[in-house]
Amino acid sequence: GFGKTTFSIFKGINRNKRLIITLPTITAINKFLNRTKTVIKELGYFSEFIGTYYYFYNPFKSLEDEKLALDEYFLSRYLLKPIMITTVDQLLLTYLQTKEYFIKRFSLQDRILIIDEVHLLSPKMLYFLVGFLKEYTNLFKDIIFMSATFPNFLIEILGKELKIEKDN
Repeated sequence: GFGKTTFSIFKGINRNKRLIITLPTITAINKFLNRTKTVIKELGYFSEFIGTYYYFYNPFKSLEDEKLALDEYFLSRYLLKPIMITTVDQLLLTYLQTKEYFIKRFSLQDRILIIDEVHLLSPKMLYFLVGFLKEYTNLFKDIIFMSATFPNFLIEILGKELKIEKDN
């Protein structure tokens, strides 16, 4: 996902949009960030506009300023930065009515949700994602599925389950 994902981030920044971009794995997030961090940081966007959060996220390793790391952790953990890159499972945890997971739900409101590399999700993860979207579609301004290789069967499943018109 370098081209599609990067384009969507810069499109979001340039149009002052709030995005949540999901990638299927932590490895995919780290790979994406390693390939793009120089460009993003040179443009001055990363710390101000873009945050990442996943299960083992630890800003204290890379940020020397402890207060900055604490702020970064809080804003990222609750998906509060304008553009968030996370995993699908972190999105699905907002489903839960336990601990602090449901608190993240308010940060989803009026955002554009981008599910990148949707073809790489396991059948179980796809099942839970579809259930989540059926319940919470109204939270999002828009939902975009991205894939370089979008299989027809997946288009049919998503279309049928989420009642997406062919023209969309």
